Amino acid sequence: MDSPTHSTPQVPQQPRMSQEEYARSRHAVWLGAAALVKPTYRSQWLLPGGAADPGESPENACRREVGEELGLSRAPGRLLAVHWLTPGHPDVAADLPFPGEVRYVLDGGVLTEADIAALCLPPDELSGYEFLDSRAAAERMTPVDAQIMLAALRARLAGTTAHLADGRHVTEAPPLDRYDVHTRPRSGRHWPWHPGQVPDGLQIPQA
Repeated sequence: MDSPTHSTPQVPQQPRMSQEEYARSRHAVWLGAAALVKPTYRSQWLLPGGAADPGESPENACRREVGEELGLSRAPGRLLAVHWLTPGHPDVAADLPFPGEVRYVLDGGVLTEADIAALCLPPDELSGYEFLDSRAAAERMTPVDAQIMLAALRARLAGTTAHLADGRHVTEAPPLDRYDVHTRPRSGRHWPWHPGQVPDGLQIPQA
């Protein structure tokens, strides 16, 4: 007797896309980069940066934008934060066709007094600049930009890199973020003291 034959089900053939069709099918987002920089004579911060050009890496975009906005030629340093902003986020204008954005924040290093004296802003784009401590800077930013700035600052202090989505840490927030740590006290503000044992994972007693 002949043994029964078992046919293998045929897997439907997927239509083969051309290179152009495949490229069009990929997700497209905006790419931006900024630098976190610090003057030498005070503990204050600013975030110059902007959109990357087509095919431009985050590092090159950061270098170009810092040059265009501040007149400084600086090689960006360590990656401090990567942030994903989703389409439809409330901090984005409702009438802007926005596909989402990945932003890199890179360490711009320390500004010397000579660097600060050489700052040159494009008059058709920027009307001025100001050095602010982290709390004052956050008050002048949109909520999501303030969250990115503070996370990048704390990552610089801790020697880590922040991974953010819509201004929030993708995984558990690090201790400096959890306890809302800033760099230094500022006159005229209330700074509560934590009198008990230092919380787990926090390396300093004041928060």
